[in-house]
Amino acid sequence: MVKLAEDKYSGEQVDQSVLKNIVEKLIEQNVDVCVLGCTHFPWFKQELCELAPSIGWIDSSDAVAKQVKRVTEFVSKQDAEQGLYSTVTKKEFQLLEFEK
Repeated sequence: MVKLAEDKYSGEQVDQSVLKNIVEKLIEQNVDVCVLGCTHFPWFKQELCELAPSIGWIDSSDAVAKQVKRVTEFVSKQDAEQGLYSTVTKKEFQLLEFEK
């Protein structure tokens, strides 16, 4: 699903049949709740809800963002060399809104 998400983020056409196949496997296993734990997966939340409205889709992106903030704040208070690595451009990063 990561490759599909990266394609979607890049504006490429996503093969919905692949996503549908993944969801069908979850339905076959009687999954009632699925945590979208990878940072890429919440990009599909709308499609997933449409394909399987009976599954509770939990978007973990807010929790991940808050943890990243806590970790970077902690590290910045330490006497350690640090770095931030991201797949977004500097301009895209600056456009992100951060909850205080």
